[in-house]
Amino acid sequence: MAEQGGVLREPTEVERRNYVDIMKPAYDIEFIKLLRAKEKEYAKAMKPWCRRCARVDFDDAVTRLKLDIQRQRGMGVKVESVMDIGNFDKYGSEKRFELILESEAYDKVVIAGRRENVLVGYHVEYKCNIRGCNFSVYMPQEDYKKWKSKGNKETK
Repeated sequence: MAEQGGVLREPTEVERRNYVDIMKPAYDIEFIKLLRAKEKEYAKAMKPWCRRCARVDFDDAVTRLKLDIQRQRGMGVKVESVMDIGNFDKYGSEKRFELILESEAYDKVVIAGRRENVLVGYHVEYKCNIRGCNFSVYMPQEDYKKWKSKGNKETK
């Protein structure tokens, strides 16, 4: 009995043309790695970075590429399969965001046998001016004070 999932015969030329290797990594694996690295970089710096906009732009680029491939099929023209959404730093540009809210972040701590809320930091909430994405950035108290002392604008 043949191994399950194995090919029992050599594929024909027509079958090879339409062959899709399902064991090959997905097309967006490299993009996701870059996305996570850039998101981590901005999170460590406690700066806003719009992950949703980056993902939407990538999905749009994939859709455009698929459309180009469909239009060029059978014409002997090779479509360049490079998806470029530009520099990832544009998703962290200060002009891209509007500060909408600053709120305190509390954590429960046991003090003298009772659980009490203790201020541990702040959540600074932003809105993306491009697509309206809302998200917050957590800042510990010390970093929040430094951020405030740099003259960052007040919330509305």
